[in-house]
Amino acid sequence: MKILVLTSHFPASDLPKDLTPVVYYFTKEWARKGHSVMVVHNQTVFPSGIYLFLKSFNKLLASIVGYNFPTFKPKEVNYQVDGVKVFRRNIMKLMPKKKFIDKYYKLQQKEIDQILEKNDFMPDIVVGHWLTPQAALLHYLKEKYKVPTCLVVHENTPVLKRDYPEKWPEYVSNLDLVGYRSRPIKEAFVADHNISGVKDFFCYSGVPREFIPSKWEKSFTKNKTYTFVGTLIKRKHPEAILDALSAPENINSEWKLNYLGEGHLKKSLQKFSTKLGVNDKVFLRGRVPREEVNKVLMNTDVFVMISETEAFGLVYLEAMANGCITIASRNEGMDGVIKDGVNGFLCNAGDVEDLQGIIRKINSLSEQEIKEISYQAFLTASNLTDEKVALNYVQHLEKCVSK
Repeated sequence: MKILVLTSHFPASDLPKDLTPVVYYFTKEWARKGHSVMVVHNQTVFPSGIYLFLKSFNKLLASIVGYNFPTFKPKEVNYQVDGVKVFRRNIMKLMPKKKFIDKYYKLQQKEIDQILEKNDFMPDIVVGHWLTPQAALLHYLKEKYKVPTCLVVHENTPVLKRDYPEKWPEYVSNLDLVGYRSRPIKEAFVADHNISGVKDFFCYSGVPREFIPSKWEKSFTKNKTYTFVGTLIKRKHPEAILDALSAPENINSEWKLNYLGEGHLKKSLQKFSTKLGVNDKVFLRGRVPREEVNKVLMNTDVFVMISETEAFGLVYLEAMANGCITIASRNEGMDGVIKDGVNGFLCNAGDVEDLQGIIRKINSLSEQEIKEISYQAFLTASNLTDEKVALNYVQHLEKCVSK
């Protein structure tokens, strides 16, 4: 099958390393299975004045949002990676958080037409990741080439109505398939857009097979090790874990808390742990390689990250693969993958009292009960490998093509 993928993000050596590589993982697996895959990376660029601002305040902005903004206009390049042909083409936006104007959509349409023609590539289906500018481009390509289209929604904000106030109903109803990165994203999108009659599926990420142990083995002790992995920023609420563990009933217990990541809250966490008198229990390890993260998770009892606006975090799956008792946020990206009390726990984002109650619940579990939750977490992660989720995804695309 020939698959054309339009995306707002695709990793490359000259781009910030902390931007999500999720589309790369899908396309790599499809190419490995024999599909012909072409990616058009619609790279948003801004007028030069915007880059001067981003360069001046990049560290501050990154500490707030959790990723680095490009501080320069990326070059347009063609390259191949793991059997996938990639064409990065810039599309101008006059201001961040504003819509693209029609002039630049037309230029991008022309660019995509030329890429398809020069490479003699007529797709069987066109897939878009992220709502804009993909929704409008998918509509254009479907009308011109008479091919089915699929849009994968990563956002839980009403971006379509902002960018396409008049045309969004047509763009949505004209799709053949919609993928949702999580259950809460689907619920928000369906409620906001009154979508009906369009088939859908959950487009979950997966973990590398090598990160899944060959068999489940996990032992738990009374003195538990807790771990947080992520950027130390406000929306991820790293301080809530320390606050919850400092509850009176935990004062004399021998717990340990690892923070893996950097961010503007690092100093305040250091001060908070000093104030609580628990510096000997709190370990701020900074950003570490992915392999090192996995080693820490192997020796972790409870993984906690109760973030807001978390679409889908791979690190939760990596924790579950290692049998960690995993606590994620209710009504965020992992809600639906994690079933409360079955293969992990769900907590209100940033809610210290709720988290204290969950920790109390975990500490009250019998050895058999806690091992059963750990085993169910392992099984969940085992069914969400890169290969398995990519196969599930492409099977939905094949059904679209064959109907």
